[in-house]
Amino acid sequence: MIALLASCALDGAGAPIEWDDPPGLVESEPVSCPDPSARDDAPMDLVELPDWNEVVAPRSHGGVVADDLDGDGEIDLFTPDTHGGILYMGDGLGGFVNESAARLPSTGSPAWSASAADVDGDGDLDLFVGANAYDDEGVAGAQALWMNDGTGHFQTGPALIPGRVVSARGGAWADFDGDHVLDLYVATYDGEGPVDEQSPEGRPPGPDFLLKGLGAGDFEDQSFLLGNPESGYTYVGAWSDLDGDTWPDLYTLNDFGDDVEPNQVFRNMGPGGDFGFIQDEGSVLATAMRGMGLGQGDVNGDGHVDLLVSDYARVWLYLYDGENDYFDAASALGLLPDIDGGQVVAWGATLADLDNDGLLDAYVNFGQLTVGDVEGTPRVEPDALWLGRRAGCPGTAPCFSPDVAPAWGLDDPSFQRGVVTVDINHDGYLDVVTRDLHGPTSVHLSRCGTRAWLGVRVVGEGANVNGIGARVQIELDGHRQVRWIESGSTGLGGSSPSVAHFGLGKAEKVEVLTVTWPGGESRTWHDLSARQQVTVALR
Repeated sequence: MIALLASCALDGAGAPIEWDDPPGLVESEPVSCPDPSARDDAPMDLVELPDWNEVVAPRSHGGVVADDLDGDGEIDLFTPDTHGGILYMGDGLGGFVNESAARLPSTGSPAWSASAADVDGDGDLDLFVGANAYDDEGVAGAQALWMNDGTGHFQTGPALIPGRVVSARGGAWADFDGDHVLDLYVATYDGEGPVDEQSPEGRPPGPDFLLKGLGAGDFEDQSFLLGNPESGYTYVGAWSDLDGDTWPDLYTLNDFGDDVEPNQVFRNMGPGGDFGFIQDEGSVLATAMRGMGLGQGDVNGDGHVDLLVSDYARVWLYLYDGENDYFDAASALGLLPDIDGGQVVAWGATLADLDNDGLLDAYVNFGQLTVGDVEGTPRVEPDALWLGRRAGCPGTAPCFSPDVAPAWGLDDPSFQRGVVTVDINHDGYLDVVTRDLHGPTSVHLSRCGTRAWLGVRVVGEGANVNGIGARVQIELDGHRQVRWIESGSTGLGGSSPSVAHFGLGKAEKVEVLTVTWPGGESRTWHDLSARQQVTVALR
């Protein structure tokens, strides 16, 4: 049955229509777990990637891209590094083969970050590769766009920021103006200018860039829409609908916030004339810190995005306050790094349901500042994983368990610089990929269990093929879960697949699935079977 929702009927201005159980949803075959009991012995198995390049510079790179880069349905991994990067092609079982020489352009430029998106709308994923400003010999690096030929082979595309020398710590994708073409925010750290011993990083902070997508991989610099804000040492620039109006706002995390520039919030003003942003300097989110990594998700089920932020010697969990701003609830809900145990310098952060119980878990990288001794920081800094829980919490909202990373085999003591979550072996349980500054990238493959799950892939409009910016909501057993489709807006210097993953616990059916596309148009489906990935489209 197809029925119009009365509250969203078409008006004379052509307002969007919402449909109940429309065409446009494709289900997959259900997936079963062959041996759920294996998870009782250990939640994860460690796989180290082969043929990694030895790091030369002491603090040169981070991040990892996990996605299907050659269109064969399997997850591949790209890791930027001092030589440009390594491309690992996956076999779907947790194994990977280094095929960099055959598939990547020969650049030799040092790279720090990367993210994947279908830039030209041709159905395959291209790569933004963020370079360091200068290599060890003082040669300037360039921010690159690598175009996919459809088979996972890449060639260098148009120059992104010609004539500008900056270190790009991340590239985040969104359609900020509703034209169905992806736009790119480039988060930069240091940049042009002479060496300055008074500067915290030796060089002045670099300006960030807002690049409007024109289609076919071309961009126009429209950074002026942000109002020429002060530059900071930015690690993450994230698109996030902070006020729930369906238009992506921008949140930037800055290092040395007390000395240079605090975190920044830019509110998207939407289509009421020319698009633009207003900087919200009074927001609680505009805190001065040493911001490094970001996780996004709805922790407490109120339908609004919450933000997990990694900092020096602490983490922040910003929950929506119901009045268009946020408050920090990290300590109250149990997110407390073990400082004495070495959890000091926090890097990548993410929110994901790793045990499929229906609650988001918090994962944070920790790692020594540089390869070698640094006064005031421990040599061993293990990662942390706090599981979401409902029992024993202060109030009615979910809180978090003590750190379970040691029990899960995730307390890696090395020089971590990023984390992504992705279902590599298609068993319905998210795997964890962590990036090491001075060692091989590690893949932690989850062992599947008895809990159910649902994956949702969104088909977007126009050139936004993967529905970046879509809001995906499910309802079951009186609870609501929300995810957002994104690329480059979480973690640190990398990106995960554009798939919304929901843990369902014991539920074998999702009662309601609602997808809202960028621009506000929604579709709703009912009674979907669990243990599958569905694909949804507007038409």
